[in-house]
Formats: sequence, C-alpha cells, structure tokens
Amino acid sequence: MAAYSSVFKRVEKKYRIGAAAALPVFFGIKKKFKGIVYKRRLALTLPAALAFVSGLPYEQACARWPLSDAALAAAALSPATRQIARELEAAMDRWLPLVPSMGIACDRAAWAYRPEMFQEREGDELFDSELRITFDDCLEYLDCHRFRSPWRPIIESSESVMEIKSAGPYPPWLVEILSAERIYPASFTKYGNAYQMATAEPRARNHRRAMRSGA
Repeated sequence: MAAYSSVFKRVEKKYRIGAAAALPVFFGIKKKFKGIVYKRRLALTLPAALAFVSGLPYEQACARWPLSDAALAAAALSPATRQIARELEAAMDRWLPLVPSMGIACDRAAWAYRPEMFQEREGDELFDSELRITFDDCLEYLDCHRFRSPWRPIIESSESVMEIKSAGPYPPWLVEILSAERIYPASFTKYGNAYQMATAEPRARNHRRAMRSGA
C-alpha cells in the first residue's frame, strides 16, 4: 500500500465503549442473501440509539439527543432516513424485547481515495470512487450473557482482518498487489467467530466437569 499512499488517505477509527454522547454511532440490521450482505442502518447519537431501541419514536429520540454535526443531524431526519427508521421499527416490533448479546471492539485503519482523485478521474467509468480498504486490529468480544465477563481476543495480537469494499471490479493495481502477495478471499464474520468462542467455553467447562464426575 505504501506505493499508493499518494492517492490514498488513511482514516483511523477507534471503536470503543464510552464514545462522546454527541458523536454518531450506527444502529441497524444486516441480512445476507445469496452471498450479498444488505445493510439498513441509521447514524444517530448513542443516547438516541438507546432510547430508540427502548421504544421512543425515532424522531423524538433524534430531537432530544441530536448529532453535533448540523449536516448529519439534518440527514438523520430526511425522508430516506425516516423510511429506514420505519423498517427498523418493524423489525424491532417483531423481535422485541431486544437485549445486549455481544460486544465487538476493534481498532480500525481505513484507506480511501484522496478527494483530488475524484476530479482527476471524473468521467472514468472504470474508477470506483467507493473503493475502501480497512484493517481491523485488536479485535475483541464481550459476552453480555455472562456476569462480569472480560473482553477476550477474537484473533491473535499479530493478526489483522483486511476487508476490501468495492462497488465494482477491483482496479488493476489492486489485483496486482493481491496476486503478488497471494492474498485470496476468505469468509470471516466478527460476530460469528465471537459467538462460537463464547459458546465453546461453557461446553468445554461442562465437559471437564463431566470427566471429573466420571472419574
């Protein structure tokens, strides 16, 4: 990636509990259909999200705990965003009450094209302005069903999860790098791996107890 740092910018994000109350968090649902993940999500403050999931109407939650950015606050109440809120309300009405199940935390570094590239490649049908590459480090999970459960690692400290997000085919330079480094697609889900680890621990503990009882 170093060779392409002149056209890419790096944005670091820390996904941790305790974010400032007026900063945006994402609340939504994801569904996988025929290998494609569909997302419907809202950007709102953490207090507004907690109130919304607890039953307060979306518009009231946004008005009481607005986003600090005026543009984001206005977008949160746009017709398109309100439609997404109605869809999430329908999902919550079907599955309520919702309770915390799993906490997922990571340190993310995201790479995207620099703004000046958009002007240079304007009109180029092969240019994917939505291309983004992310690297997740320090990936951890918290089992909310266990009292005082500590944060536990999902991957080794020396490992990172790389994800390429593209609206179309990968550009030739990216294909060249992936081929040279022998990087191939692999299936990985943060929640899925965390769930397997969380459920595997009680099974292993019960197995040890059964072995001791049998002895």
